Amino acid sequence: MYHPVVFFHIMNRKEVITIEKTIQMNSVTQAMRARDLLKAKGIKAKVKRIPSDKGPCSYGIIISDNFEKALEILNKNKINYVGRAVGKGL
Repeated sequence: MYHPVVFFHIMNRKEVITIEKTIQMNSVTQAMRARDLLKAKGIKAKVKRIPSDKGPCSYGIIISDNFEKALEILNKNKINYVGRAVGKGL
């Protein structure tokens, strides 16, 4: 299970690393539909433009928590997605 924010100390400094959990969608419209569905189910999600090697641009939804639950909701409601990724951002 991933925690959205991980704290650690380096030389008496507190650093914050966020773990971005992204679900890549086929279109911005599909990303907005997925976001709205997840919000209705109590999962925080936001639409974000993300780089893609399959075309000029792609859109995804960033999930702040309950990543596996979000995937389950999308699958149950037959909302297709291109891929998923978990990465770090500062």
